[in-house]
Amino acid sequence: MGRVRYVRRSESDWRRLIEEWAQSGQSQEAFCRTRGLALSTLGNWRRKLKAGSAASPESPPREAAGFIELTAPVASEKESPAWDVELSLGEGTVLRLRCTHAHGR
Repeated sequence: MGRVRYVRRSESDWRRLIEEWAQSGQSQEAFCRTRGLALSTLGNWRRKLKAGSAASPESPPREAAGFIELTAPVASEKESPAWDVELSLGEGTVLRLRCTHAHGR
């Protein structure tokens, strides 16, 4: 059995591949098999790019993912700085962070 080779592709690469698939007349399965692509990845990019094209023309372009710093207010030793953070990651995935102890300990 051959070794699977992972190739990182840019958004423009996926736009090109999806256009090639659309013009090929092949089923998604056949196109992916001949190109060595994962069918699920092609489907994910089709949905992602379709959702992006549905955005209004006046909406700003999406920025690349990055990091943001979250800081809690400074509390005295007697206070218990409890906090909750909830991030919606899309497609029903939610990340919840909670601190209920003094100074995060």
